[in-house]
Amino acid sequence: MLTLYFLALCLLVAAFLPSYRSVALGLILGSSVSFINILYLGYKVKKVTEAVASNKAGNRSGMGFGVRAALSILAVMLALKAPGYFNVIAVAGSLVLAQFLILFIGFRFSRKEN
Repeated sequence: MLTLYFLALCLLVAAFLPSYRSVALGLILGSSVSFINILYLGYKVKKVTEAVASNKAGNRSGMGFGVRAALSILAVMLALKAPGYFNVIAVAGSLVLAQFLILFIGFRFSRKEN
C-alpha cells in the first residue's frame, strides 16, 4: 500500500514539476517493477509452502529469481533506451523500494508486539 502512495506522489510530481519529470517517471518505473517483484515473490513463497505442506516438495520449484531479475533488467534497459523520459539512476535506485518498505514494516510490527 505504501508503494502505491509513493507512486501517486511521483505522478503528482511528474505532472506539476516538469523540471523533475524524468526523475519522477524513473521512480515510477522502478517502484512499479519493485512492487511487481514483491507480489511475484509472495506468490512463489505461497506456492512453495503449499507444496511442502502437501508433501509435494519433490517438484523443483524455486523462488522465481530469474523472472524478477529479468524484470529489473528490462526496466533499466528501458530507461537506458529512453533517457529523455526516465532517469536511469532513479530507476535503479527505486528497484529496491518495496524491499526496504517491507523491512521497515517488519521492524514496526516487531516493535509493536513487545
